[in-house]
Amino acid sequence: MAAVLALLLAATAWMLAAPPANAAPATYYLDATNGNDTNNGTSPSTPWRSLQKANATTFQPGDALLLKAGAVWNGQLWPKGSGTSAARIRIDRYGDGPKPLIHGGGDIQGTVQLLNQPYWEVRNLEVTNNRSDGARETLVGIKAHNNGGGRLDGITIAGNTIHDVRGYQSGFYGQNGGIAVVSDMNGSYWNGVRIENNTIRTVDRIGIFVGPAIQTGNAAFWQSLPHTNDVVIQNNTVDDSGGDGILNFITSNTVVQHNVVSNSGGRAHNRDSDHTGYWNTASAGIWSAIATNTLIQFNEVYNDIAVNDGQGYDIDLGSRSTYVQYNYSHNNLGGFVLLCEIADQGVDIDDARVRFNISQNDKRGVITLCGDYPKGPDRPDINNNTIYLGPGSTAAVMRRYSGEPAFGRAYVYNNIFYTLGNNSYLPLPDTVFDYNTFYGKHHASEPVGGHRSTADPLLVAPGSGYLGRDTVDGYKLATGSPALGSGTNTGVLGDRDYWGNPVGSGAPNRGAYNGPGVAPGPVNHAFNARVTSSSSVECCSFHRPHLVDGSRNSIPQESGGFSSALGNFNQHEEWVAVRFAARRTFSSVVLYPRNDPGTVGRGFPQHFHIQVWDGAQWLTRKTVTGGGSPSTPQTYSWGFSDTTDQVRIITDRTDGLQLTSEGYVLQLAEVEVRP
Repeated sequence: MAAVLALLLAATAWMLAAPPANAAPATYYLDATNGNDTNNGTSPSTPWRSLQKANATTFQPGDALLLKAGAVWNGQLWPKGSGTSAARIRIDRYGDGPKPLIHGGGDIQGTVQLLNQPYWEVRNLEVTNNRSDGARETLVGIKAHNNGGGRLDGITIAGNTIHDVRGYQSGFYGQNGGIAVVSDMNGSYWNGVRIENNTIRTVDRIGIFVGPAIQTGNAAFWQSLPHTNDVVIQNNTVDDSGGDGILNFITSNTVVQHNVVSNSGGRAHNRDSDHTGYWNTASAGIWSAIATNTLIQFNEVYNDIAVNDGQGYDIDLGSRSTYVQYNYSHNNLGGFVLLCEIADQGVDIDDARVRFNISQNDKRGVITLCGDYPKGPDRPDINNNTIYLGPGSTAAVMRRYSGEPAFGRAYVYNNIFYTLGNNSYLPLPDTVFDYNTFYGKHHASEPVGGHRSTADPLLVAPGSGYLGRDTVDGYKLATGSPALGSGTNTGVLGDRDYWGNPVGSGAPNRGAYNGPGVAPGPVNHAFNARVTSSSSVECCSFHRPHLVDGSRNSIPQESGGFSSALGNFNQHEEWVAVRFAARRTFSSVVLYPRNDPGTVGRGFPQHFHIQVWDGAQWLTRKTVTGGGSPSTPQTYSWGFSDTTDQVRIITDRTDGLQLTSEGYVLQLAEVEVRP
């Protein structure tokens, strides 16, 4: 009896010690400074210390791992466990201060890694991954990898700052980037991916990638694979990705929206070693391949500098029902959009629509067709876009990819081509051009016929787009525009224009704007005025006329704006004056700072006077101190109007100029003078 009683007591004790089957979710805290791995980790006062402790823990559905704000770790974060659809596991921050920072130090699996772990959220971290010796490796910032797991669900990567991930520049996307959600090509795929509100800068090769972990096989094999499904990539900023900005590859039902990609493509132009088993020196800002039902909308891509491709947007191999709409593209070296397929490999483009976008001063070829294009049964629709090419531009409006045959079919209608340079068109005998406006300089290759208009469309302020999708109101149509209501409705225009105005069943406007005519934009008396200065740089992208050419951005190798002479490391006076063709009445001056990569606000005057000429002397109307290094236009008014033919900006000789590595200089992207 005693033995039986002892066994019962032991069994009871064991049951009391066992955790309940449905224990409540727990929150664990990690503090690199004040934590201790012998703590229980379950409160801010008893946190763990190391990544190793977190990595050795198997988290349960609904748990959270919170990292102390302002704390710094070195190494990899790879916690274990999986969540459920009803109880996800969350990595996040706690406390006040900067985001918790993890230096990966060259970890080839990712600074933060999840492997075959569904239903996780990774939020509000700062992440780097760079080898101290500078050697290249296959490096990722945050990586979720499905390795033979079949279908896995529920990955969210949000609110993180990822930078200095310096992997192979031309290696495979999924192995080298800021954020990678990848699957092996063995029947594995993700379902329900959210990548949003992240800031990514200075990464190789790509900013954000959703697709295969490594590319094997051919195009027919890729198309046969299960596609990662239900993907949303939104509200992210990607700057200085060595190659591509954002790519979804082998996906279905994907939305890529409200992202900004800038200054990409600068490093993926040389072949890396064969260490990765893959190399590709072509890249683009935002694109898709082997993808079904992709919306690429409400994005901005600018200053892509890739030598190969280099477009802002790309509808690529095997893309079915891909719509590029409501986007802003400007100053991209390769142009606005690429449509590319390889028909002999069966990777056709079907149901491609490029509509209600704005392209400003894109280069090389604004619209580029690649391959024996297109063989798919549904020709692409390129409609209701507004394309502006300023004076001096030599970009082709439409071109074929270098070395490709001159095949091509498309339906191009309701567009405004506003071309002030030497801008050519690709001969496309099988392409229909209808209801387009061709205004400005007319190239011999310009399409004819098809309800073509050459009348001034009366854009409110052509060429005036700045940084931001909301800076392009200059591409609306003024009252009386012949482009109002003069397009054709094919029934596949969509339901809105770039600004959100409805598109109904009636005749639409031509171009990206479908609202009513608006009042003309503010007059800029300085446009194409004569510029004089105390000194200047007349080289490369700096020239006096570029101060008043209408380009509000400073564009490397094209229109950098104005710079005073370089090399003077003593404070001194500089001035630049704008002289109109006749006397004008005005009361404000707008100064646009430099905003090309790495030089935002550089050379902006610090202590200066805005003066007007009264016929005998210069009169000061505004004195400004503490000019700083602004990133946005600065407007200066003085409460009343002057009528004269000259205005100038002159700096104080004792503290007026900003010191740069090239001396004390005065530099501006653009000057406008307004009533």
